[in-house]
Amino acid sequence: MDNEIIIIIKQGTGSWVKGHHVEGTKTYTYANASVQPINGDELQNLAEGDRIKGTLKFYSVSEMLDDYFLRRKNENIKKIVTCTIDNVLDSIDYTCTINGTEFLFNSGVGATAISIVAGIVNIISGGSEPISVLDNLDGTYTITANIEGSDFTIVVDDNQSINIDTENVTKEYKCMQDKDYSVHSISHYKAYGFLVERTNGL
Repeated sequence: MDNEIIIIIKQGTGSWVKGHHVEGTKTYTYANASVQPINGDELQNLAEGDRIKGTLKFYSVSEMLDDYFLRRKNENIKKIVTCTIDNVLDSIDYTCTINGTEFLFNSGVGATAISIVAGIVNIISGGSEPISVLDNLDGTYTITANIEGSDFTIVVDDNQSINIDTENVTKEYKCMQDKDYSVHSISHYKAYGFLVERTNGL
């Protein structure tokens, strides 16, 4: 079976801050993998609770260990949102809040929809949220998730409106790793992926 692009998600080690557990940072890595259905014998060898519809085998030279999560790129898409300046006002704060982080731009004097968007896009571009932002040069700007299947929240002020062009689709597999050296004596990883989440009707 041909290789395809997958996304390997690793949860970093968490820490305790003032008595509260804070989860570690997730890292997302693209890799090539051969993804195959499991056969009947393999299904019987799994624990009864793991014999679920949607279980797949993943073969890759990239590390896939227990408790990693795997996504097939072709099963996930990037969320895309377009924001529009509806009311052009001078010396007004325009805000776009992404994942709880507020980005603020004051329109100043002689504002136009295009100048407001340029200012907002410039400020968002300097942030660290896992999105990309594009000035459409027509009084609108587009925000796109950087990773397929990854969500983000967005809120704008009353002088703007948002339209979700593409909702994120998440289909994710929890990894149970079984290292395998059988192919041409080259070390690679074999992992069973158990489907753990379905959203947006999948």
